[in-house]
Amino acid sequence: MFARQVALSPERTAVAWPTAADESARLSYAELDARSSRLARALRELDLGANVPVAVCLLRPADVLTAVYAVLKADGAYVPIEADNPPERIAGLISDSGPLPAHPAVTRRGTGGHPGRLRAPR
Repeated sequence: MFARQVALSPERTAVAWPTAADESARLSYAELDARSSRLARALRELDLGANVPVAVCLLRPADVLTAVYAVLKADGAYVPIEADNPPERIAGLISDSGPLPAHPAVTRRGTGGHPGRLRAPR
């Protein structure tokens, strides 16, 4: 359904959100598709297998949607994690999401991070 919407209305707004300056930002279907495809490629480079859990811990709606679509495109299973949870709660959610070793995670680290930054376990 998403791919069909991208093909039918690529410039139409897929997601909009308020900014800190009381304005709104938007992402078109084409932009969301391109961003999620780039992240999906990065996930596949980690040899993400079918249904492997990927933690998604982001604040902005556009970043969350980008990561969720990317994980689905890469055949993973996304684990939504509220970014404002305490660190020990986040660690518990990640460890409860499947077998170890650690899973890849999509996060935004501080103000210098990029939306959709991929952090892989070492």
